[in-house]
Order: sequence, then C-alpha cells, then structure tokens
Amino acid sequence: MEKLLSKNRLETLSDGVFAIIITIQVFDIKIPQNISLKGSIIEGVMSLFPQIISWIPSFFILIVVWLNHNRLFSKIEVVDTKFIILNCGFLLFVSLVPVPVSLIAKFFPDPVPLAIFGAWMSLTSVSLSLLRLYLSKSKTLVTNSEVRKSLLSGVKSSFIFGPILYLTGAGISFMNFFAGIIVFTIVPVYFLFSKETK
Repeated sequence: MEKLLSKNRLETLSDGVFAIIITIQVFDIKIPQNISLKGSIIEGVMSLFPQIISWIPSFFILIVVWLNHNRLFSKIEVVDTKFIILNCGFLLFVSLVPVPVSLIAKFFPDPVPLAIFGAWMSLTSVSLSLLRLYLSKSKTLVTNSEVRKSLLSGVKSSFIFGPILYLTGAGISFMNFFAGIIVFTIVPVYFLFSKETK
C-alpha cells in the first residue's frame, strides 16, 4: 500500500507559486524613466495603461483559481503520488500565466496575445478540473462519500464552463479587444460564487 503524505508541504509549495506569479506580474508594470520630466507625468501614467489593463483581469483570475485550489485542499488531509503529479501539472500551467499577460501589455491592443491568454487559461482550468476529478474518485484521500459526490458535480461544471468561457473570451477578443477583456474579468466572478466549485 502506498504511503500517504501530509498535504502541508504541497499546499505551501502551491501557495508560494501563486504568490510569486502575482508578484512577477506587478514587477512587469514599469514606471517610464522620463516620467519625472515636467509635463510628462500624465503621459507617463497613460503609457502604463496597457500593462494595467492586462494585469487586472489576470490578477482576479489567479486569485479565484487559487481560492478554488485552496477549497480542494480543504477537503483533504493527506496526498498520494498521483495527486502530487496532477498538482504539479496544474502549477506548470499556472506558472506560465505571466507570459501571455506580458505579451498582452507589449502588443496592446493586438487580439492575438489576448487569445493566447484565453487558450492558456482554458488549459489551466482543465488541469484544475483533473485535480477535482481525481479527488472525487479517491476514497483514500476523500473518505466522506458526500464530499466526493459534491466534488464530482463540480467536475462537470468546471470542465464545461471554465474552458468554454475562456475560449469564448479568446474568440471575442478578435472581434473586440476590450470585449475580450470584459469576458475575462467576468469569468472569475462566476467561479467565485459558483456553488459547484465550493
């Protein structure tokens, strides 16, 4: 029988990855060097608009993804090797989120980086759903059958709505860049209040 491990170290690692990613994205917002020149402050602040507009939705999305990830960990006390591997796969997708966010700021308002962000978040959503699916099937990690049943109902919702909403935002961005931004801002609101993800 496989030896089970405490969830604490894996949870700490995951929280650390989220903290670093959010910090990296803030560091990407750079104040122009010539902003101190007389009469250039407003222009300098306005030049930060692409970086801020790309950071805001990604920040809230990452916070809600972290919250849902934290909700999964609240249902377990121990982890096994398969869960650790699935969690590391999830962290792989999360850790690369700053890349499309940086592309959005750099090539603003080109829709292609925004579509890449939507596609990448769709994959991230699927990887989180796989964690939920595994827990819903594991009688070892989740001993309460009612909790497993609740997790399974959440799997259906997260597999369908997560990727579809992100891909919808990616498609809409080609028609209207700012409409795509709005969709990506709405996504975390849905998952924040969705009963199926709790």
